[in-house]
Amino acid sequence: MINQGLKDYTRQISQSIGEVASVYVNLNQEAANMDIVIPGFATQGPNPIEISLIYNFQDRDKDEGFFGKGCHLNFYKSFENGKDYIIIKEADGSKIEYNYNASLNAFKSLESKLTVYRTIVEDEENGNWYQYVIQDVDGNKIFYNEGYCYPTLIEYKTGEKIVFEGMVMNNGHGGVVYCQFQGSRVKTILYKQDNISLYSVDIGYDTSQRINSVKHY
Repeated sequence: MINQGLKDYTRQISQSIGEVASVYVNLNQEAANMDIVIPGFATQGPNPIEISLIYNFQDRDKDEGFFGKGCHLNFYKSFENGKDYIIIKEADGSKIEYNYNASLNAFKSLESKLTVYRTIVEDEENGNWYQYVIQDVDGNKIFYNEGYCYPTLIEYKTGEKIVFEGMVMNNGHGGVVYCQFQGSRVKTILYKQDNISLYSVDIGYDTSQRINSVKHY
């Protein structure tokens, strides 16, 4: 599948805007796109949580999440299910199709070294749904639930974990990242270490519900 985002094998140009952002332009004629990566922060100490915002020009009119049209947090993924395949879309707009591999009882792709496991979670109250586990070659895993585009858990081969409760992220070492909402939008991303506020990113939106300012404190 032709990439629309930030992959190494496509022809791209990139430009840094000081320390504010990096811009990547995919020049593929069939899937040209522009991504703007706005750095946020990384938590201190062991098991850091790294935060960034990614604006995807092809999705500039799509309001699919908490950060306005075309923009997502770096952990974002959406899933399209078929009987024998899964298509995963990343925050940058890139899409990879994973096909079922019977010998692994999992899904693989020639474009990626990742393995995707899909299991059915039986839920009498809400109806059955899928859980996805994406595993890299080192054994690190990230867990997603069907219908929600952000993880529930990141589990590293070292035993370290980042636990997500909605849009609150906890690294198990006193580092917690909070997404604070104003209506349906994330207005502030706040980092606390041992319950002491160390860093925040304030996000502004224009009348068309696109991000128009990012301020670091």
